[in-house]
Amino acid sequence: MPHFCIRTCLLSCVLVPAVLFPTAKSATAQTADPDITESNPSEAIAQEANLISRTRQLTFEGRRSGEGYFSVDGHRMVFQSERESGNTFYQIYLMDLDTGDTQRITTGTGKTTCAWIHPDGKKVLFASTQDDPAAVQEQTEEIELRTSGKERRYSWDYDEFYELYEYELATKQYHKLTNARGYDAEGSWSPDGSCAVDWEALRADAGHSERTCAPTFRGLATFGVRFFRGVAAFEQTGPEEIRQGKDRRREREGSRPR
Repeated sequence: MPHFCIRTCLLSCVLVPAVLFPTAKSATAQTADPDITESNPSEAIAQEANLISRTRQLTFEGRRSGEGYFSVDGHRMVFQSERESGNTFYQIYLMDLDTGDTQRITTGTGKTTCAWIHPDGKKVLFASTQDDPAAVQEQTEEIELRTSGKERRYSWDYDEFYELYEYELATKQYHKLTNARGYDAEGSWSPDGSCAVDWEALRADAGHSERTCAPTFRGLATFGVRFFRGVAAFEQTGPEEIRQGKDRRREREGSRPR
């Protein structure tokens, strides 16, 4: 996936399930196909023009970037990018769209995905495997695989060590919001910032959609339960794990210990 370009209306619908934006990971390795943006840039531009117009490239560094989301005031954008020398997996970055200044939000360890800027602009929500005991080992294995000229088959990675975290920009402190075995990611805040929704709490109990939340966001949570089979909503004042159904499923199926 090349660096993304945008136009003003591109991110008008921001609560799209992440299954539409998969990352590369699977147990099967294959020889990597050349990236058309590198092998034939002019043809890549011509093909892009068939789909979108008036684009402006925002990222240039690293192998690829994606999952970009604007802040409420439109002056900043959070995104994920593969650009760390010791870690080939995505990390989360925050860009000032007025100056172009970019800072890494995540620790640099593990995998990350799908960040979101809080409506007050003071913190960033993201998913990460930074607390996976095997994170550094997986980074090393991925570097060795890519150095060999191969890459994993295109597939979405539901790593069970993904958890939701928030990062306070002023204090540079991380706060872990979820702590249950399974893929917790694709998080976003309600418009008033009082509630967070985990769109990928897979096969969770549906009753959580009635929890206290901004009324307009509660409707989105209900929609998610019906159509995406897994939304966990919790109040920001004290997030509570509400996915007992997911834990029961893992007890039946077995899983890698944490």
